[in-house]
Amino acid sequence: MNYHSFKFRGINKEVSCVWVREQSDTEKERQAEWFLLTNRVIKNGKDAEKVAEFYSKRWAVEDFHKCYKTGCSIEKRQFDTRKALTTCIGLLAITAIVLLRSRYYAKHQHHIPFETVVTDKTEQELARKIADKYLMPTDKLLCEPYTALWWLLLLGRMGGHQGLKNKGLPGWQTLWKGYAFFQSLMIGYKYANNSP
Repeated sequence: MNYHSFKFRGINKEVSCVWVREQSDTEKERQAEWFLLTNRVIKNGKDAEKVAEFYSKRWAVEDFHKCYKTGCSIEKRQFDTRKALTTCIGLLAITAIVLLRSRYYAKHQHHIPFETVVTDKTEQELARKIADKYLMPTDKLLCEPYTALWWLLLLGRMGGHQGLKNKGLPGWQTLWKGYAFFQSLMIGYKYANNSP
């Protein structure tokens, strides 16, 4: 990471640039790099690291909005009243957070138990029961059972994903479809077991 400050005509404050480059173990993939411009005063490497950390938080917000808009299709909802729309937006925000957490854990901490994301005992029970029907043998080789990655692959398959090996992790639309289908099954499962 490098940094430098510049003075421009017509701009009273200095503009600082922080150059951040991804560290990678493999030389095959091209490393990502960012040139971050800021009006914050950067005096040392610690200040530059803070700017890079602020910027890194932006990805979580961007990912949330992508899930919210693309996966949950928030812009396609049509209601007659403002109250109905805001209620729907609020409920879908919860779904977006669940999907965002699921994908984050599957990517970065894929060995943790799926109960970290799926906290409802009945949902955990249903996921375990339907896994054999939806997960393919290749999925079972790629992840340990009942982990965060296992949960994400289950949702992906239920949403029509073709598999991790060929396509990478499921996208937001696929995850949304899988989660919506899972919730539909959940309603039937609760009625079948006489749950409220």
